Amino acid sequence: MNIALLGFGTVGKAFYELTLGRSDLRVTSVLSRRPRPELPCTVTNDFDEIVRDRSVGIVVEVMGGLEPAYRYICAAMRAGKHVVTANKQLMCAHFEELTSLAKEKGVVLMEAVKAAYCPGFQQLINVAKSGKIGDIVDVEASFTRLADPLSRERTDAEYGGAFLEFGPSVLVPVIKLMGKDYTSVTFDSIYDGNGVDLYTKADIRYDNGFATVKTGVGVKTEGQLVVSGTKGYIIAQSPWWLMKKFDVRYEDSSKIEHFEPRFQGDGLRYEISDFVSKINGTDKKDYKLTAGESTIMSEFVEKFMEQKKNRKNG
Repeated sequence: MNIALLGFGTVGKAFYELTLGRSDLRVTSVLSRRPRPELPCTVTNDFDEIVRDRSVGIVVEVMGGLEPAYRYICAAMRAGKHVVTANKQLMCAHFEELTSLAKEKGVVLMEAVKAAYCPGFQQLINVAKSGKIGDIVDVEASFTRLADPLSRERTDAEYGGAFLEFGPSVLVPVIKLMGKDYTSVTFDSIYDGNGVDLYTKADIRYDNGFATVKTGVGVKTEGQLVVSGTKGYIIAQSPWWLMKKFDVRYEDSSKIEHFEPRFQGDGLRYEISDFVSKINGTDKKDYKLTAGESTIMSEFVEKFMEQKKNRKNG
């Protein structure tokens, strides 16, 4: 399959390098504002050229900005091209519309959330659900980094900030382990003078438990995942979203079960492999990140955006 990359920043380069080791995928065009003489493929600043190219079957959207990305993805799917996007803000803002369009056109649209596709994360979910730690009553997940003050995350008051950047990642283990039937969610945020949330904590209630997620672009905390149960707990240290190892611990502190699943690269290889499986129709269960789970993540983000809007208007 031929791939067109929309953008060639850090993530775009990572996707490109990943395809160099595969015989079934190759990047044939890159959308870029400046020349890329180092690339042995077509480099263009004309997106319509990519849309018209029938040899391109996959579009990978890794550029910043919401509105151009939205237009590009819609145009690509209308042209019958499959799309994988790393733009969490885009999926949060237009989730239902984009997924409906993908279904209508018979193409695959996949949101790149690394944690969901890592083998180690799937193993942790299986261990947690096996009954080893008893009934699960609490999930805590954190994902923070100190972003450049001039970066999009720190300057885009509408679609930047901590929760829109990292919220989908920390919500994945919560929804996987606690389910979709939550009873309430509350958000607490620290904003800068421009209205960007530097740090956001969400508390989610369920009938039989609760969860807490923390995200930050201007505040740093320990990026761990803790799953608490009635017989023990699971802890995965930072960066848990790449899930290279985790422990199961019990009341007896001398009893620790250590898991160190295989992990290669930075997680992109697992995303792209599942994406190709969806296109080929071999991934029929779609259990790693289901449409229903994505819908709930989008619902949480909508509630956060509503609170953010009310704060601004108030």
